[in-house]
Amino acid sequence: MPRRLLALLSLLALFWVTPAFAAQPPDVQTAWQLLDYMAVDYGGAVGNGKVVSASEYAEMREFSGAVSEKLAALPAKPAKTKLVAQGDALRALIDRKAAPDQVAAAARKLGADLLAAYPVPLGPRKAPDLARGAALFQQDCASCHGATGHADTPMARQLDPPPIAFADR
Repeated sequence: MPRRLLALLSLLALFWVTPAFAAQPPDVQTAWQLLDYMAVDYGGAVGNGKVVSASEYAEMREFSGAVSEKLAALPAKPAKTKLVAQGDALRALIDRKAAPDQVAAAARKLGADLLAAYPVPLGPRKAPDLARGAALFQQDCASCHGATGHADTPMARQLDPPPIAFADR
């Protein structure tokens, strides 16, 4: 099994290990994951103040809206007001097609502040079940990323942008 596919399976297993995350609101974990994704992927949506991928940009706008909703729904804490304001500021950066480094910095800062105010474990308490991860990958990911992670499926050929090939180093 290619190393990237094995790493992906481990990551998938991590996010399906619910007991470790049950003590905190699931919105914290989801919001943090969305922020982390936006910090990395926004550069594929916008460059030089212009949309370079309409579908990626729409996804960034959707995800920033979801983060704002999740922040607003969190239980009351002293840091919540600031977090909501940071979420609004991130949405505004995306709406005005700010530079990728600005959006990445804002998303990472918000993610760090979110975890400081609402701590959640970022790893499982025990080693992930790789067999379960493999089953989940086949069930939820293989139709686009391919059974071996090569993203060479009929579904993958229909997507723009195409899914990541996990077997491509």
